[in-house]
Amino acid sequence: MPYRVSYGYTNQDGILDNTNLERNTLALNLDPTFLNGDLKVNINAKGMYSINNFGNTDAVGSAVTFDPTQPVKNGNNRYGGYTTWIDAKDGSNINGGYNQMATSNAVAQCDLTDNKSHVYRGIGNAQFDYKLPIAPDIHANVNLAIDQYHSKGHNADTIAVWTRRSDYGKLINYAQSGYTKTLDFTLHYTQPLDAIKSKFDVMGGYSWQHSGEKAAITNGVLSQPIRLKPVNSL
Repeated sequence: MPYRVSYGYTNQDGILDNTNLERNTLALNLDPTFLNGDLKVNINAKGMYSINNFGNTDAVGSAVTFDPTQPVKNGNNRYGGYTTWIDAKDGSNINGGYNQMATSNAVAQCDLTDNKSHVYRGIGNAQFDYKLPIAPDIHANVNLAIDQYHSKGHNADTIAVWTRRSDYGKLINYAQSGYTKTLDFTLHYTQPLDAIKSKFDVMGGYSWQHSGEKAAITNGVLSQPIRLKPVNSL
């Protein structure tokens, strides 16, 4: 029985720090024949699992507007060592309260954001082509197919609360599932007309498709403020 199996792997970093795509795919193809060749079967199945690290795209704007004379880190113990604009009332105290109106540290936004999704997807179809014994010029064709997926993910900056300019960290959880099912049935009749160098070809059939989807998301802030650990304990 003819068959083919293939495996693919992709691991690609994005342009922005802490962005990445990792994907695994597995595909199977079977092409058996039965009943002395009157029944031909083609089966395809493909599975995919991917991990997407979306990072924090807000860092692009922060990088453009952040003061270029400031170091990425200044040795503070309150903000993981990342340079953070301090409220004017705290003066030069690098561990003072952060300025909610100032630009966030772009490197901190990249390094301390946890924004990932996991996606599972399966695609399969089975096609049957049967030549009717009582009428060899008529072929019955049935195609069954399904495309199903499930994804889940989270977006959190609970460690670096100041990157959200709030006393509370951000935490978003989400999940989504969906499917598409397809059925196609056709009868195909063809007859050569050699006398006029042509042929008679007619086809009729029925097609059915159904799709469904569901999703859930929680979007909010943590119930308590989060404080960074001192640099020497990170």
